[in-house]
Amino acid sequence: MKRRILITIIAVGMIATLTACAKGPCKAGHTWVEATCTEPKTCSVCGATEGEALGHDWSVNTPNFQQAKTCSRCNETQGDPLEAEFAKKGLAVETEWDKEFTFTTPCYNDKSKTTNGKYRFSNLRIAASDDALGLETAQGYEWLIFDLICRYDDENVSKYGYTGVFNAGMDYYDTYRNPDLGTMFEPGKTDLETVDRFTVNYNGEDYPECIFLWGEYTDEWNVEGTTCISQHTIYIRIPTGYDGIIVSMIANGSDVIDKINAGEMPIDCLDDKCVNFRVVPE
Repeated sequence: MKRRILITIIAVGMIATLTACAKGPCKAGHTWVEATCTEPKTCSVCGATEGEALGHDWSVNTPNFQQAKTCSRCNETQGDPLEAEFAKKGLAVETEWDKEFTFTTPCYNDKSKTTNGKYRFSNLRIAASDDALGLETAQGYEWLIFDLICRYDDENVSKYGYTGVFNAGMDYYDTYRNPDLGTMFEPGKTDLETVDRFTVNYNGEDYPECIFLWGEYTDEWNVEGTTCISQHTIYIRIPTGYDGIIVSMIANGSDVIDKINAGEMPIDCLDDKCVNFRVVPE
């Protein structure tokens, strides 16, 4: 009798279990959430799974200066972007427009005397092209146009003149690929087809049609001859959004200039007296 009761209880339990399964939340079919990089196809109601996780799709298999190794599906990253050459060397950079930098340089007529010049980067303009200046654009590029303005107004400059600073254009990220940038440019006269191009890598893509132009330069004294204001306009064609152009200012009379003139790479010569301005659009 006891055995019959036990069998009956087991049978009733099996029937109850089968009934509950047949009447469960997914009896009409699972509500599937598609597989992701880390999870298989999964029912959002009961948690059942099917198949395997997709695994990451590392579209950026080689990190670049802007991107670490990145999955194209979920954007998970591994590691870090490449380190910029300026950062590797611990070189300080400035990015603030209209910030004033003071340089002490030898006077022009008497190198034993010095004078102080106040320099700033100003008047940033961004353009796709400028027909009036003969600036032609290319798809995916933009022109950054800005001025380097200097003011000398101390007593020595009125007596002995000034020598100013030496400027060097470089690439903040891949400096040894682009160690010394810049071609002289006269708007309306210089044929852009003849000026040097350089290549930058931006988000893993090479842009070979970059241009760096040293444009118009003016140097004006007031009537009394006590103040001189100079302005140098710079034109740069780079990929839209690129923030890796450096304009370095080096005081004339500095050992840095002697080293550069002797053939050393500018980035290997820079010291803490140089100002390295990184051209970052506001």
